Amino acid sequence: MSEIEFKALLSGPEAAEAVLGAEGVAALAEGPARRKALRSIYFDTPDGRLRAAGIALRLRKDGRRWLQTVKRAPREGTGGLFALEEAETPAPGGRIDLARLPDPALAAAVAEAQGDAPLAAVFETVIDRRLRDLATPEGRVEMAVDVGEIVAGDRRAALHEAEFELIEGDPAAIYAAARAALA
Repeated sequence: MSEIEFKALLSGPEAAEAVLGAEGVAALAEGPARRKALRSIYFDTPDGRLRAAGIALRLRKDGRRWLQTVKRAPREGTGGLFALEEAETPAPGGRIDLARLPDPALAAAVAEAQGDAPLAAVFETVIDRRLRDLATPEGRVEMAVDVGEIVAGDRRAALHEAEFELIEGDPAAIYAAARAALA
């Protein structure tokens, strides 16, 4: 499965509120806003082999369930959009199990990049995510506005981000939704 998305860093919580309250968002919104509390833990080898291979491996707690996700960047540029290979599966007990990945090629890419090195948690994010479904003439987009922090050991950094993910239609829908929200 692939995912096409556009991400924009926001300057702070006020900017996140401005995106959520933008007139353009209200005009494109379908259905009610939703809210989620997310905790994501990102893994790599001690020497960063997965990152070097363009692979992200995470465990995410979404409500009461844990999900294991692998994303791999393409080898070619995508003109400002992120077009990623992605595989997501349940992770009972919050444990990584690459054998559960439904995409054998993606599982093999992780195993090849990892080699014999152990995996360890590198950082985690703790996010309050607010979601809106947006409909443009070009297609449907899910807008997620995240407010939270990144934690790595004893270091912390605020995170404020808007993400626009194509649900269906032409990728131009992402730009239309982002223009409406980020005017």
